[in-house]
Amino acid sequence: MSTPDGLHTPTPAFVAGLEDAVLRAYREADAIPVIPRAPSSRWRDWSRIAAVLVLGAALGVGGQFASAQVRDAKTRSELERSLAAEREMRLFQLGVANAEVQQVRGGVAMGAVSAQTAFAAITAQHEAERALARIDLDLAEVRLTNAQPRNDLGAPKVANRDFVMERLRVEASYLVERMGRAEQKAAVIEERWKSGLELQGTLADAQAELADRRRDLKLTMAKVKLRDQFLSGEIKPAEMTRELQATTMEAEFERAFQLVQVSRSRLTTVQERYKVGLSVALDVKRAELDLMERELMLKRMQIEMQRLGGKEEL
Repeated sequence: MSTPDGLHTPTPAFVAGLEDAVLRAYREADAIPVIPRAPSSRWRDWSRIAAVLVLGAALGVGGQFASAQVRDAKTRSELERSLAAEREMRLFQLGVANAEVQQVRGGVAMGAVSAQTAFAAITAQHEAERALARIDLDLAEVRLTNAQPRNDLGAPKVANRDFVMERLRVEASYLVERMGRAEQKAAVIEERWKSGLELQGTLADAQAELADRRRDLKLTMAKVKLRDQFLSGEIKPAEMTRELQATTMEAEFERAFQLVQVSRSRLTTVQERYKVGLSVALDVKRAELDLMERELMLKRMQIEMQRLGGKEEL
């Protein structure tokens, strides 16, 4: 069965016939008496012979190039269609998120919707906005390159446009907003927990989310810096990779350390509440277990960083 590439590959019989035609052209040229001609006539003769040779190359090796062009165009068309379909979905998602935010705001004003529900709705709205912005950047890059978008820090600019940096800025803006919302959410839940209106697990999740957002923002800003250094020639790709790995490990360590501090503070609060009868022994044990788990995670990271020549033990 023929493959798409096979359709563009000349058969042996065609190649043999083409060679005969070229040889005949040379023999006929040698048999004709030399008659002085104007330069334009001579160039026309050579142009005809060159055209035959070019035709053979185009249908031979060049046929593969033409096939590659067809594949590139097909790839671009498929990528565009895929991204365009995703963009339509993201637009619809944003419309739903906008409607939910409007509904939630009305509920908050009437006291019928919790702060957590409002945070979730706003987060979903901003996530849809970020996704749509990323899709638009991907589409623009595909139309310029006929290839999958490249988002690695060592990718070149495309038509003097830095798509990598543009994506990083979209991400950084989104993470700044999300970290602010995570801080507000954690503060609200902590106040409710102190009043006995929220579960300890809910508070732990909110504080872990805040630590995640801080880590993500730190990593994104580190990538922005590395991208600038790469484009200015201050850092080589290999050095950039090592620097990013070190920054990632450092950010993960800071996240683990923050969670340990949060768990210690929470255990102290639970113990104080237990002394005055506002919590039970099981609450204390849960807080102790949470602290033990996070201290163990931090210790493992310290050992790994020391093995890799990283941060000293705190």
